[in-house]
Amino acid sequence: MTTLLLFAIVPLLLSQELRPIYNIAHMVNSKEQVSEFMEKGANAIEFDVQFYDNGTAYRTYHGIPCDCFRICTKSAEIEDYFDYIRNLTISGGKYYGKLLLLMLDLKSSDVSIDNKLSAGADIASKLMDHLWINVPFNEAVNIYLSIGHVTDKDVLRAAVQAIQQRDVKYLDRIG
Repeated sequence: MTTLLLFAIVPLLLSQELRPIYNIAHMVNSKEQVSEFMEKGANAIEFDVQFYDNGTAYRTYHGIPCDCFRICTKSAEIEDYFDYIRNLTISGGKYYGKLLLLMLDLKSSDVSIDNKLSAGADIASKLMDHLWINVPFNEAVNIYLSIGHVTDKDVLRAAVQAIQQRDVKYLDRIG
């Protein structure tokens, strides 16, 4: 029994900071799906962000081909989606302390090269103005930004720069 107890306690004592384990719901592109997957035990959601050619992020949407026999045509306007998530995750919200991470799959490959920086700045602005607006920093949801190809690196670079210019502390909320 002592050995078992040591295996349980020693890792806790050795780690300076515990890291969460994420149960990630994939392709959660509508507001209705957020509750569906949170009720199934997710604590993180992944969704796809579509951009206009000029770099404006405008909706969540995956499209065909679908993954894992799912319905992939659901969508939401990106600003409405962020507002919805904010209201669910603020103090008193249904998923306060339960929805820990949003994974944004930035579908920016069709954005022209000249507009990649605009795309990054735009998604950063939407995060600041719709997801994190009036939310205490310690309650702000963490964000994971991903791109499909290294040629879209300027999207990430611009997003980081835009957040740094608006409020540098929020860089601790993105990865």
